[in-house]
Amino acid sequence: MRRLVEDEVRRLCLMREERRPVGFKGPHPWVANREIKVEPVELTSRESTYMIAKAKDLLGRHHTDEQHVDVALASNMISVGVDIERLGLMVVAGQPKTTSEYIQSSSRVGRDVNRPGLVVTVMNVHRPRDRSHYERFRTYHESFLSFRRGDSVTPFSGPSH
Repeated sequence: MRRLVEDEVRRLCLMREERRPVGFKGPHPWVANREIKVEPVELTSRESTYMIAKAKDLLGRHHTDEQHVDVALASNMISVGVDIERLGLMVVAGQPKTTSEYIQSSSRVGRDVNRPGLVVTVMNVHRPRDRSHYERFRTYHESFLSFRRGDSVTPFSGPSH
């Protein structure tokens, strides 16, 4: 994903205005070229605790801040403990192993009521789990709360009554 962001995404963002609607003259009506910062931040186990804390701080900064973050690469670490209102787009590369993980991670974007978020799921046709979710995408998303694994409760414990 890092290589895709550093090469493809950066190049396509710089050339976005060149792709205009057919027959359209003048500046692009919807998008403008955009420069993506050189280094994406990571929220993965490859990073130290210090770097993770620094990344979370940078992610919370407004896009006009000189030290803002354009792209964050994350593993399933983003599923818990990341409450940053400014996150607006998530690309999920492959279907996570559990529905709970998918719900938790995809709910990290669009937390600001005034700025909705978008989650794009990119499936790999050669992975059986991805193919299965793709083939049943709408049905799965309309009822996925029933697919999540229930939390275990110790029977007869005080809080369970």
